[in-house]
Amino acid sequence: MRPKKRSVGRPVGTGQDVVLAIHAATIARLEGAGYEALRIEDVARAAGVNKTSVYRRYPTKAELVVAAILGAREEDDAPAPTGHLRRDLIAHLEAKAKRLRTRRGRAIAITLTSLEGPAVAAIAEELRRRRFVSPTDILDAAIARGELPKRTDTGLVKELLLAPLYYRAIVLRTPLDRPSVEKIVDQVLRSLRPATKRKAT
Repeated sequence: MRPKKRSVGRPVGTGQDVVLAIHAATIARLEGAGYEALRIEDVARAAGVNKTSVYRRYPTKAELVVAAILGAREEDDAPAPTGHLRRDLIAHLEAKAKRLRTRRGRAIAITLTSLEGPAVAAIAEELRRRRFVSPTDILDAAIARGELPKRTDTGLVKELLLAPLYYRAIVLRTPLDRPSVEKIVDQVLRSLRPATKRKAT
């Protein structure tokens, strides 16, 4: 006897199964079509649910996308800090560059620059803060060790390190390779360390 075909709008499983299916379908649509072209009807169809099941949980597209990104689990394959500033920064930036080389990583990064509206403004900003951030602990530890000046503006350093990664991935669509990452880290570190005083002649 053939099993009954599951009808759209009646997914098998728990409410959490439905949420996971919706989130997965949303991320897939972001990868394939991008944020502007994403439609809740398409997400519902791909997830095997009625669109009312989506709207009931997420009244707007922006809220749906934020929830899906929050629910996405990405592995952070950067190694644990070693106490060597240059090596640790390169490792973390390279891990970010690796994610931005994937369709999913690039799609999420682009989407985070598109989210607007009061309903998601705060959480979208928090998402950007979490993702567009270089490891603060590495910089703080370097300051404590005396490798960086005490007055180092870590917020600005993060921007200087990350801006090239996201510019290349989102605008140029050519994510950075390791030699490029090393050049960025070296240039930023040179600008942070005090210049050696010239000997008097």
